[in-house]
Amino acid sequence: MTDRFYHSFIIIGLAFTSVLTAGAAEVGDSLSLWPQKAPGETGAVDDETRLPDRGDGVLRYTNVSQPTLTLFQPAEEKATGAAMIICPGGAYRHLAFNKEGTEVAEWLNTIGVTAFVLKYRVPSREGRPRWEAALQDLQRAMGIVRSRAQEWGIDPERVGVLGFSAGGHLAAALSTNYQKRTYAPLDVADQFSCRPSVAVVVYPGYLRQGEGFVDVSAELAISADTPPTLLIQSADDSVHVENSVAYYMALKRAEVPVEMHLYPSGGHGYGLRPTHHDVSSWPDRCRDFLLSRGMLTDSGETPDYLEAISKRAEKIVASLGLSDEEKHERVHRLVMHQYRWLNREHADRDTKMAAAQGDDRKQAYRTASDDAVKKRHAVYVASLMDELTTEQVDMIKDGMTYGVLKLTYDGYLKMLPGLTEEQKRAIMGHLVEAREIAMDGGSSKEKHGWFGKYKGRINNYLSKEGYDLKAASKRLHE
Repeated sequence: MTDRFYHSFIIIGLAFTSVLTAGAAEVGDSLSLWPQKAPGETGAVDDETRLPDRGDGVLRYTNVSQPTLTLFQPAEEKATGAAMIICPGGAYRHLAFNKEGTEVAEWLNTIGVTAFVLKYRVPSREGRPRWEAALQDLQRAMGIVRSRAQEWGIDPERVGVLGFSAGGHLAAALSTNYQKRTYAPLDVADQFSCRPSVAVVVYPGYLRQGEGFVDVSAELAISADTPPTLLIQSADDSVHVENSVAYYMALKRAEVPVEMHLYPSGGHGYGLRPTHHDVSSWPDRCRDFLLSRGMLTDSGETPDYLEAISKRAEKIVASLGLSDEEKHERVHRLVMHQYRWLNREHADRDTKMAAAQGDDRKQAYRTASDDAVKKRHAVYVASLMDELTTEQVDMIKDGMTYGVLKLTYDGYLKMLPGLTEEQKRAIMGHLVEAREIAMDGGSSKEKHGWFGKYKGRINNYLSKEGYDLKAASKRLHE
C-alpha cells in the first residue's frame, strides 16, 4: 500500500469512526415531509420495515410511505451556512440509511455543512416510474429546507444534494426537474425553488438508456441551468461506470460545470467506509468541489491570514527567475494549496501528502468563473502541484506552519469578539512579522522563541488597548 493510499485510508477511517463519537453533531428530530398522506399514496404498501442484517452493519429500510428528513447540524464554530440533502441508495427498493445517509451527514458536519438525511418513499410504486414518488419527496424536502433556512442557520442559496446509487439518480433527477413541482403545491415551502445549488452524484445507476453510454435517461431534462455537478464512480462498478460517463458527456454538451473522478477499482456501495482502493479518497474530492463552487465559505471577504499566505507565496516565487505570467500562476498554486490545508482538520495528513503531490497525483481543477466563487477565493487551477520542484515542495511544507499563525489569530478573535478592524490588522501584522523572521533561519527552538516573543508583543498591545486578557481567557474556558 503506497503512502498516498495509506493516508487516504486512515483519514476516511477517521471520518467513518466519527459517527460513533458522541457530541460530534447536533441531531434534530425527523421531520415529516407531508402534512397528511404523500401524493399518490393509496395505502397499498405494508408498514415500514427494517430488513434483516446481512452482517455488514448496514441499516436497510423498506416500505417507506411516510417520508422524513433528519437534521444534522455542525458545531456552531464550524458552521459555514452551507447545507446538503443526502439521498441514500438501495435500487429504489430499500434505503441504506446509515452507510449512505447518517454516516455521510456526520462527515459533512466536520467540514461545516448542515446535513439532512432524506428517507424517501421506497419501493417504487406500482404503475409509476421508479423515481417519481422519490422525486416528489426530494422536491418537497428542498422547499422545506429553504423555507426554514434562517431557523437552521443556512444560506438558502447554498443548499445542494448528494446521492448514492439510486439516490445518485434521484439527485440528478432533481437537478433536471426543478422548474415545476411534480405535485400540487401545499404551502409556503412549495413556493421556494427546489433547484439544488450543486449536485454530488456517487456511483449512480439509471442515468443512461440503451446499450451504449451516449444517451441519458429520458427523465433527465438537462439544460444550461442544470446545477454544477460532481460525479464519482469506479470502473469495476457492477452498476456500470457508463452511467457517470453518459451523464458527464450530456452535461458537458450543455455547458454545465461538471467534474468527474473515475477510479480503476472500488466496486459499488462503499459509502464513506474505508477500503484499500483509491476511491476511498472521494470525500476529499467532494470537499474540494464544494469549496470551488463557493459552498463552504460564508463571507465574500479575503481572510487576513490568506493575505499573509499570499505575501509568503510571492516571496517564495520571486527567487525562481520566472516570467510575470509564470510567477502569477505559481503564486496562485502556492496560495490555494496552503488555503486548502488551513481549512482541514487533519493537518498532519496534508503535510505528509504534500511531498506526494507530483506526477503521480495530478488533479485537474476547473477554474471557477462565477463572481461568487471568485469573491470567496475558492479558485482552483489545473494540475495543482504539477511541475513544482522538490525545493518548492519543501518550501510549501515549511510554509504549512502558517497553521499556527491562523490558529493563534482565530484564538484572539474568539477570546475578544469586540476587536476593531484596526486591532485585528495589528494582531495579524505582528504574527506575519514573527513568521517571516522565523522563516529566515535558525533552529526550531529559536523559531518557537521568535513566535513567543511576538505573541507577547500582541498581548502587551491589547493590554494597552484596554483588554483584560486573563479575564477574557477565563470567560472563554468557563
